[in-house]
Amino acid sequence: MKEEESNEAEFAGEGITPRMKKRSWLLGGCLVPLVSVLLSIASCPTIVEMKYESTLEDLRSPVEKEVPKEFPVIVYLETKGGNGARIIAMEDIDKFMGDAESTTTYSFLIPRDKRDFVEHALSDQENSIGKFRGMVVKNITPNKQSIKVKMFSGMHIRSWYDATEKAVYPKYYVKDDLDIGGGFIIITYGLLLPMVICVVSLNLIIYIVKGVRRKRK
Repeated sequence: MKEEESNEAEFAGEGITPRMKKRSWLLGGCLVPLVSVLLSIASCPTIVEMKYESTLEDLRSPVEKEVPKEFPVIVYLETKGGNGARIIAMEDIDKFMGDAESTTTYSFLIPRDKRDFVEHALSDQENSIGKFRGMVVKNITPNKQSIKVKMFSGMHIRSWYDATEKAVYPKYYVKDDLDIGGGFIIITYGLLLPMVICVVSLNLIIYIVKGVRRKRK
């Protein structure tokens, strides 16, 4: 006891005592696993979404001669009343182009500075294909883009295509409910992974607390 008091007195001039050092070590040691738990819980929806997309990419089929009727395509619109965007099924593309040629300025390219606007506009729309769930746009050249469209209508729908201003070139398509695979993803990455991280982190905290108590004795 006297030795601990002399040590505290020795460190008093520096403003840090051995007890303060133990407490800071304890706080830091417990904070790391707690933060890891919070981060794992917060990142679970993102991990589940990534696994969903990875699984759907594995299930996709190349589009060859016959394009699926529900193959979704994004059209960017410019009219006198303002800009907009629509989801059009591939089977309706020719009709749309014929009707819009004289009345609407349109493009299958999505301007870089309008992508947030397009996503917002499409998320509020209802259409026969399903509910818009997002898109991925990559520029191949200044006049050509690679586009992925994500839809949901009770089943997960994804289309991959290349686009120029006035043409669409379908590449891949998938429509799947992910019944078994989706359940596995949710259970594994939405429930089991956070539980494992929580158990490991709590055991680490207990180990740290017990270690500090032993040092005090």
